[in-house]
Amino acid sequence: MNKCPNCLANNSFTKVQKDGSVIEICEYCNTINEVTTATKAIITPENKLKSTDPVDTVVHVVYFFFFVFIFCIIILLLDQ
Repeated sequence: MNKCPNCLANNSFTKVQKDGSVIEICEYCNTINEVTTATKAIITPENKLKSTDPVDTVVHVVYFFFFVFIFCIIILLLDQ
């Protein structure tokens, strides 16, 4: 129930769209109220860095050194 602050009429406002904004105009005294809507801020989470699991890192290092060791043995056997 909207009351006009000037003429105290009940429900006397009509909504009008002008220049992309919505305003309410009183039928009796032409008082203008601008209708404002509350906007919610859109919060988007930032991309989190990929966490590295220490166990996975250790496994990769062990595999690397194992293959380097095997490669060195193959090179030494081929030299003979």
